Amino acid sequence: MSAHDATPLSVILPVLSEQDNLEPLHAGLSDALEPMGRGYEVIYVDAGSTDGSWEGLKKIAARDRRVRLIRLRKNFGQTSALAAGFAHSLHHILITLDADLQNDPGDIPRQLLAEHAAGRRDHRKKPYTLLAFQLWASRYHPA
Repeated sequence: MSAHDATPLSVILPVLSEQDNLEPLHAGLSDALEPMGRGYEVIYVDAGSTDGSWEGLKKIAARDRRVRLIRLRKNFGQTSALAAGFAHSLHHILITLDADLQNDPGDIPRQLLAEHAAGRRDHRKKPYTLLAFQLWASRYHPA
């Protein structure tokens, strides 16, 4: 066991019209995370669902205090949904998962044991001219 074993987790899931997957998904997350014995939160980000996903998420949140919900007013894409989840997460270890059951929540404990990490630098020091160029480029020349 490492010193990180008790560090709480934030699991962030973008949701777009996944009403039928939400209950099995949440059951799988609970089955995977509860035996680990560490704190966690599950952040569902509804990215403009049109099928009743939001109502299903509210039911899940009503019975599980570890669930937090974010609702975007429309679908801004998966990246924006993840960014919203990151911005509202309470913990430093972030796990992302799609809500379409394409990935098995049961893999989360094994992934944490592998101690792989990805991230970005904080407090970047860039010249204002570069920041201005990046802003201009992202606004007028989107990828």
